[in-house]
Amino acid sequence: EHKPSKSKLYHLKYPLQKNNEYLLVATSRPETIFADVALFVNPNDHRYQKYLNQSVKHPFTEKIIPILADESIKTDFGTGVLKCTPAHDFTDYELGKKRHLSIISCCDEKGILNELAGSWQGQEIGSIREEFVKELEKKGICVKIEEYETNLACSTKSGVVIEPLLSRQ
Repeated sequence: EHKPSKSKLYHLKYPLQKNNEYLLVATSRPETIFADVALFVNPNDHRYQKYLNQSVKHPFTEKIIPILADESIKTDFGTGVLKCTPAHDFTDYELGKKRHLSIISCCDEKGILNELAGSWQGQEIGSIREEFVKELEKKGICVKIEEYETNLACSTKSGVVIEPLLSRQ
């Protein structure tokens, strides 16, 4: 079931690899940052055309990830920049398959963070958000938090929010 809900968008800075600029990503799930494999923008969005085919330094892991374009990216939601985490989001999964991106998960089937999470390894992904965001703010990565209305997918039986996770099912 989809239930109307108030949620938050966390605005995260992803520094460009070659200069001091950065792209700002608005995400509702900052705790999946460990499994980011790319950023996406709409190729028709004039704000980001100059960044196409460049790369950013992942703000937390510092690995280099590409800036790619896809017309499915909404220019009027958040900042217009999507962090692509294929193992943790249905839309991101489709983008990952289409672009042959790595599909990596930052947690196991029980929601326990793995080695990609660094010092957060061993913790339950759903329980770290508040503390993790504080760390991101302290490091200057999370620069803004805003509320917005969304429709969350919830279990019909338990009412618990459904968190996408790649499996063989």
